[in-house]
Amino acid sequence: MPICKNAPDCVEGLADQLFIFVSLYVIQENRTMTSTERSHSESQQEHFIVSSDSISLFSKYYQAKGQQNAPTMMIVHGMSEHSARYAHVAEAFQKEDWNVVISDLRGHGKSGGVPTHISHFDEYLNDLEAVREHYLLDFENSFLLGHSMGALLAALFVEKFPGRFRGLVMFSPLLRVSVPIPRRTVALGKVLTFVAPKTRFRSRVPLADTTRNLKAIQERVSDPLAQRSVTAKWYFAMRKALKEVWENAGRIQIPVLLMQAGQDRIVDPHAASPWLERTSSPHKELKILPDHLHELHHEADWADTLKLVIDWLEIHNGMGIADAVRSA
Repeated sequence: MPICKNAPDCVEGLADQLFIFVSLYVIQENRTMTSTERSHSESQQEHFIVSSDSISLFSKYYQAKGQQNAPTMMIVHGMSEHSARYAHVAEAFQKEDWNVVISDLRGHGKSGGVPTHISHFDEYLNDLEAVREHYLLDFENSFLLGHSMGALLAALFVEKFPGRFRGLVMFSPLLRVSVPIPRRTVALGKVLTFVAPKTRFRSRVPLADTTRNLKAIQERVSDPLAQRSVTAKWYFAMRKALKEVWENAGRIQIPVLLMQAGQDRIVDPHAASPWLERTSSPHKELKILPDHLHELHHEADWADTLKLVIDWLEIHNGMGIADAVRSA
């Protein structure tokens, strides 16, 4: 090892060696990060799908990390939400060797359309069918999960498009509204649907009623993509959709798991059981989570709730096709 004849030369030489060492370390770290990011991008892919009426629909695909012929869960988010608020749910399914597809409904998140505005809920349903077709989902290997309004849409979808999904999972479904709307507001809204259908009304849902998870509430408050209003036309389209989902419940013949928050103050928790009884599903199950608020996927024990869902799915994913579709 060479010996330095003076201190300045030694310090300069050590500095050069240290610079080289740090540079090599940073390069190696960058290579590792790039590899991780590449793996992440391969397992999670974003797409924009064009609807039948030319609305751009944002969607995301989470690829299962294990088996090639993995089952697929398609998730439908709730009103005023978007797909990113379900990333933790999608990643949990992904770790259990499930593919996941989730899109932003029109007027929500990164999708096009007027924010939380609709003329008829069939527009949402046709969008979901476009997403399903884009990802080539087949009956034998696909399930549908929806939360709140998303659960209403999921039920309506199965009623309108039979033979698309093998099973249905519903989180705190919007089957009847609990939030009171003054009669004067309803009357005004009815007039506005004809003269100014895009007139907006602020949501009357207190965020404290969505979940007991304060972190999730804070994230929603600061979320630039979250909505806090709906149009007059959307409200009356929603009421019509509620009527239809009850009238056509008998068309549902696939397995149904309904998870209901017992302390729900946004949707009526007492509507879950009578609606489920109206379905023709031979395999229907209602689970009441007694202490939970509306957003089961954001409650502190959401992972335990999802474990119940996965256990149920393992049973019904192994069921023969004839068993899944036969009438009660």
